[in-house]
Amino acid sequence: MKDLQNSKKSHLNEELEELRQLVEERDLESAASDTEGKVTPRELITRPPRGAFHGDIEFIGDFDIVKAKGINLSEGGICFELSEALPFEMKLMHEGKILKYRAHLTWIKKLPAGGYRFGLKFVSPEPHPVF
Repeated sequence: MKDLQNSKKSHLNEELEELRQLVEERDLESAASDTEGKVTPRELITRPPRGAFHGDIEFIGDFDIVKAKGINLSEGGICFELSEALPFEMKLMHEGKILKYRAHLTWIKKLPAGGYRFGLKFVSPEPHPVF
């Protein structure tokens, strides 16, 4: 009888381990997919090295009316999703030169002491429409 119980426990443990591995594999596959809009775990992201930059930046959101999809709502706030990136034009001074870039907003973090930190990804400039 005891052998039968041990056999059942062993079998259940093996099944549980197989399920854990399947979930982990699916999570990794999902994270590794390179489609826009999917969140990738930080350990899988390869990005260019960063250097300190202390300077003023002027940036302008070049969007008019933005349509979004509501996710949830409470008395304290609202969560929504955008189907497109929020584009910005920016100008900054670096090593005595004025540099101009176009970027898409990729993340925002509220800082504990107040204020916000933004992450923007540089993208190719788009031509302005001719009217």
